[in-house]
Amino acid sequence: MAGDQDYATVSGTKVHRSDFAYVGDPDDKSTWKLPIHDEAHAKNALARFNQTDGIPSDKKDGVWKKIVAACKKFGIKVSEENSLRSGMAHKLTEEAILEVENEEAVMAALHARARMVEIELSLQ
Repeated sequence: MAGDQDYATVSGTKVHRSDFAYVGDPDDKSTWKLPIHDEAHAKNALARFNQTDGIPSDKKDGVWKKIVAACKKFGIKVSEENSLRSGMAHKLTEEAILEVENEEAVMAALHARARMVEIELSLQ
């Protein structure tokens, strides 16, 4: 049986670390991000994914897939367009910023980020 160190309290409910989209350090609950244990929290994780700090770039794809799987489990529709814009756009924006050689490309990346925020807000 799992001990209390395997649980965090979220909105008054004990939630196992496996019900977080990201767990940085299993022994440090401050690194546990985006609880997805119920419908409301899965929706919130979907909306807040790109606003969440502390998730390494190389882990974001896996975290996004876990959020989408939780949403599907609770019957929350996640369109392919929504996945591309909200979940995978972090890759496009980060790559664009890293490879930017001119101001036009920077503006395009910033516009894409602003559009993602608009989409996330419309999900709330």
